This record gives sequence, structure tokens and C-alpha cells, in this order.
Amino acid sequence: MNKQVGYLFELFVSYQGEGPWVGKRQLFIRLAGCSRSCAYCDTQKSWKARPAHWTLYPGNEQVLRRANPVRVMDIIQVIRKIRKDNGQFDCIAITGGEPLEQRDFVTGLAVGLRKNFKNLKILLETNGLENIVDNELITAIDYFSLDFKIKSASRIKAKPDITAKILSRLKGKKGCIKVIINEKTRSQELMTLARLVKKRQPKWEIIIQPASGSMRNKQLMYEKSDKIIQAMLPIHSQIRLLPQMHRYFGMK
Repeated sequence: MNKQVGYLFELFVSYQGEGPWVGKRQLFIRLAGCSRSCAYCDTQKSWKARPAHWTLYPGNEQVLRRANPVRVMDIIQVIRKIRKDNGQFDCIAITGGEPLEQRDFVTGLAVGLRKNFKNLKILLETNGLENIVDNELITAIDYFSLDFKIKSASRIKAKPDITAKILSRLKGKKGCIKVIINEKTRSQELMTLARLVKKRQPKWEIIIQPASGSMRNKQLMYEKSDKIIQAMLPIHSQIRLLPQMHRYFGMK
């Protein structure tokens, strides 16, 4: 597949709602396509692999439709204009859908962004179920945000063998692991993850993130989260409880 051409769902500027960079103003490039169908996904419209159009939110409440597929250089030109017209941001976040389902394109995009925006950090958000093997991609990305899927919350069985491979492959890189939990989650589902991160990426944080739909009973979710974190802390000390800020504010 051509590394310079791929499919987007949308591009916009907002504030990061998840993970250690929460609250940072970022530009989001949301790639199209995801075959996993997680129960808690709040961007289900991005699951379609090859949509005819993508949506650009350039600022000032404008909404534009652009044709897919799109070239990397066209995306770079759009970002330059947004930076000029819509103010500054801390980072470019490549998200989805699932970016690694367009493996070649996400590599070409990340390399192009690195060459053209040397002073901006580049964040890749991925579901943690797709192995990361491309050296060009690994070099271009500053920070990796991986999910660890647990069946109680996502309906997808955890794959610690894939997680172990990714963590080993990203040795020396910065990143975190996000885990969505809900009322049914048991601490036992996360013990393997705590051991894996402690062994292979001891500086990485594990972010415990209550599913937005489970926050109707905040006291219950606080107690559930606290119980899970207390069980994990003797194994790995870098753990943080962090609800989704973008859901709280109603942001994209």
C-alpha cells in the first residue's frame, strides 16, 4: 500500500481528554477504519475503513468535507493553515479508528509530520492489539498511548502476548497504557498487565480510566477503581486514575 495516501475520518483541534497529556491543546488526525468494535467506543462512526469523505474542522465553527483518499502532503498543508489561522497547539495526535489498520499510511504520515513539524510532539494512540514493527514509525513517534483491552469492559479478550511484544519493541520510547474499566471489572484482569509493564517498561504509567457510561454512579466507580489500583500498586507503582475529560466537557 502507498505510504503517502490513506483514509481519514476527521481532523480537528481540541484538548486531549485522556492519558498523561490530558488538558493539552492538540491537533487530532483521526484515521478511518477499525475492526475491533469495543463496547465503550465513542467514535463508532470512524469504524468504516474507506469512507468517501473526511471532515475538516479548521476553526471558527467551519465544517468542511474533503474527498478520500488523501495524500500526506495535503494533510501537512492543512495543518500549516490551521496553525496560522487557529492558534497554537502542543502536539499532533494520530488516532482512530485504529491507525495501525492502515499500517503503511500511518508510517508515511508520521514520517511526513516529523519532517515538517520538527518542534511539535507526535502522539500515536492505538488499541494495543496490533504489533508495531516499522522502525520508521517508531522513530517518528514521540509518545505511544496503548490500550489494554479487558473483556469485562470492552468485550474483547486481553492479549498480553501482543502487549509484551509491543512493550519490548518500544524499549526506550515514552508512553503509557490505558485501561478502560466498568462496574464489572475485577482486579484479577489487570495483574498480568502490571507485571508486564513493570518488567518491560517500568517508567510507563498505567492509566485506569472508568468508561464514561459507568460514571452514573461515581461513588461506586471510585471504590471500584481504588480497589483495582491498590491491588496493582505492589507490582507496578506508576498507576494513575484519570476519567475522560473530553466526555465531561462534551468536547470532540
